[in-house]
Amino acid sequence: MSQLEIIVESTHDALIAEKHGANQLDLKACYCQGGVTTSAGTIEMICHSVSIPVLVMIHPHNPIFCYSKSDLKIMSSDIRLARSLGASNFLIGCITPKKEIDQSALRQLRDAAGEADLHFNLVWQLTREPFTALDVLISHDIKSIRSSGKGFLGDQAVDHLPELKAIQAHVDGKMQVFAAGGVNAQNMAKINTQSGVYNFHTGSGARKPAQPFGPVNAAYVQQLKDAIDGVKYF
Repeated sequence: MSQLEIIVESTHDALIAEKHGANQLDLKACYCQGGVTTSAGTIEMICHSVSIPVLVMIHPHNPIFCYSKSDLKIMSSDIRLARSLGASNFLIGCITPKKEIDQSALRQLRDAAGEADLHFNLVWQLTREPFTALDVLISHDIKSIRSSGKGFLGDQAVDHLPELKAIQAHVDGKMQVFAAGGVNAQNMAKINTQSGVYNFHTGSGARKPAQPFGPVNAAYVQQLKDAIDGVKYF
């Protein structure tokens, strides 16, 4: 089954996204600035207001994803608190200054998460050897990744379809791959048929105007849902 993941910041966003076809939610604050961990109250309210998975972003500050020891203590505490409030999925991203997956950080966050699922954001694409990074993430039981095929924030998945196809082939069912970066109802079919990716992550594509601010729009979510119903599996 294809998955439609929508970025949300509020209970309003979450309820609209679920009602009109989202399969899971990426919950964060300050989306227009890249996203940080949201409040405990927001996590509790949304996790108890929807019946679909809620991926709580764990990121204490912008813009970097190279974390200090104190950052990781904060993140671990945030994960444990969020678990107590009903969260069972977490969206993370951690690399070293040498542009490798930070496996020490991953182990620490895994300990905090317990049996909860861990998911990885786009930052893995900034590593020196992305396919090695994918293998590392698989070895740490990361459930899913987001990918634009190349680069980080601002890169468009539709512009990197050969790279996205190679990533999907490399993962080979060991993790879910979500096409991310400029995904909307108009380009989902092209992304699917030319890359083989059948899961989609979007924020701006679910908003009107198509920018990372403002509330989730019901009509746009419905268009995304209608588009994803037509994707193919390769």
